[in-house]
Amino acid sequence: LMQIAKSLKIHVLLSGQGSDEQFGGYNKFFYFYLNELIKKNKWFAALSIFLRVAFKSNVLQEFRIGEAVRYLGVKKIAAAGLIHADNTSALDGDIGLGANYVERERRDLFSLSLPMLLHYEDRMSMWNSIEVRLPFLDHRIVELALSLNPWAKFSSGQPKSILRKALVGVIPDDIRLRRDKKGFGIPEGEWVTNLFRPIYEEMMKGEMRSGSLRILSQDGIRRGYRNLLQKKPIPNGRQMMRVLLLERFLAQFSHYITGA
Repeated sequence: LMQIAKSLKIHVLLSGQGSDEQFGGYNKFFYFYLNELIKKNKWFAALSIFLRVAFKSNVLQEFRIGEAVRYLGVKKIAAAGLIHADNTSALDGDIGLGANYVERERRDLFSLSLPMLLHYEDRMSMWNSIEVRLPFLDHRIVELALSLNPWAKFSSGQPKSILRKALVGVIPDDIRLRRDKKGFGIPEGEWVTNLFRPIYEEMMKGEMRSGSLRILSQDGIRRGYRNLLQKKPIPNGRQMMRVLLLERFLAQFSHYITGA
């Protein structure tokens, strides 16, 4: 996208980064909110929001256990067997459900999802000499969104309910009320099990650098890859792709890494 913008001599772009984190745009936020309502024994509110979302969005249909497992805590991810046993106790990157909805939302906004995405976007835009501006990160919008009751973000049965209502008459309804969410996903699972399969099979034959450094469990990686070929939900294609990327990184910079 940045390359296309550059070819069209576009020098400044507006980005929607931050809107998902602040207005419950990602499907996971519905489950965070539902979890909070249930923990507070607000059963009627939980049932009400569940039924609204079930009938007016694709959130439930798009649920994938392979994606959801990372929000169940680091130990669950480690249980997939990819991480070497020496390292599981040292993991502190738990991206789980959080103490409550607002706390979990703030973590995505200030330390998890958004900083990572802004880093990627900044690298790609600057590489193409494009300035990206972020209207949703105006401090007034951030402060307002954080002060809202989470109910306002799901009340219509769709994520970003309050934002959709604010845009009545501004954008076409077929866009404003779209049920599904489309990102810029890439078919990592298909690549890992098909296009890159010879690479994985060759990589797992001998001793892997991540295994010799006791970062990942080589036996766990072999089991995980077999599970993926059998279409089991854990691990998922994204996790296995990162195994390959780590191996390539360690190979590229092996002369800087003791034991690699």
